[in-house]
Amino acid sequence: MSTITVNKSHSTINVGSNASYIVNGTDDTILVGSNSALAANGSALSTQITGAGSVVTIGGNGVGASNTDDNFVLFKGVAGMLHELANSRVDVTANNTTLTMAGNDALGVYGLGDTVTASGAGDSLWI
Repeated sequence: MSTITVNKSHSTINVGSNASYIVNGTDDTILVGSNSALAANGSALSTQITGAGSVVTIGGNGVGASNTDDNFVLFKGVAGMLHELANSRVDVTANNTTLTMAGNDALGVYGLGDTVTASGAGDSLWI
């Protein structure tokens, strides 16, 4: 599968299923289907995953991002995997999802049965 790069802000981006996307922007809504890979860089990103088996890598907003610039990820009734980039702030709502923190991150996790691995120094985690 080839990777598609999108550089847009204030947009809705539909990744779909069995796709690979890189999204760079601010204030985007990103919709992800099943078995897809998404790398999202920016601030105030809202990502919704509706299909199982997708992997999301997200960050780029700074660990001290304001509530307005916080990145949000929702796994809607499906499990998946999330990688938070270093120096980022992300809030995730998910169940039975695997999450990793790269270092100097702030990660909020809401749900049941999630697994978090913090591999760098300076991570902040709230559950």
